[in-house]
Amino acid sequence: MNSDTDPLALYQQMFDPVPLYNGFSGYSAPHYYALQALVEDADPRILQVLAARGPLGIVIDHAGDPDGALRKFVLAAPGATVDRMERDWSSYRVPRSLTVPDLPDRSGTPIRIKSLSTVPSPAWAELALDGNMTTRWWTGGVPQQSAEATIELDAPTHVGQVVIDLGGFSTDFPTRLRIEISADGAAWETAWTGSTALNAYYAAVRHPREMPLVLALNRDGVRFIRLRQIGFGKHDWSIPELHVLQ
Repeated sequence: MNSDTDPLALYQQMFDPVPLYNGFSGYSAPHYYALQALVEDADPRILQVLAARGPLGIVIDHAGDPDGALRKFVLAAPGATVDRMERDWSSYRVPRSLTVPDLPDRSGTPIRIKSLSTVPSPAWAELALDGNMTTRWWTGGVPQQSAEATIELDAPTHVGQVVIDLGGFSTDFPTRLRIEISADGAAWETAWTGSTALNAYYAAVRHPREMPLVLALNRDGVRFIRLRQIGFGKHDWSIPELHVLQ
């Protein structure tokens, strides 16, 4: 899955009339970067998602997998088998998955955000709340620097979800994120932590224009919410629009 081999995959599909998850048309679909990130991280959930509708066929160019890590990842999937093994490439079959990660879609009533403070780029924080999907708070072109965004609500309340609408910035989700909550801004506890790549994949498939990154909290008595980047990808972290839902 890269710019060198994807055109070949698309060309080959003309002779193999089956649905294709990767390809090249001069346009990157919103879900594609998240899909690549999940495969590169060897996240087994992506194979479950891709095989949810039926058996999944995978072809691996060995030149792009010199250490065999991708082949090991595929064969670790339940029921995966080798279909064909050649010197330069191999193909595999993953059976239909009966276990599919069920991540929540956006739902709930919006809660007014009283203030938002960010590190770095504090002057850009207001761009995440301006109702314009073409503007954004972002980490300023340095993907590997630590960053956080702290939300203050009017009063402690139940928070169901935090939602980041990525819009056209489909690559700009934090690879790993920690969400901490507080009633008073002094005592904090972790409410959510993990990879956001599968959340981004679901966001792009369900709502490709808005691409809402949904992070479920379901906590009571929350007035402050702190989003802290704890893992770094190849792109900046951007927040075009930020929402808190009850």
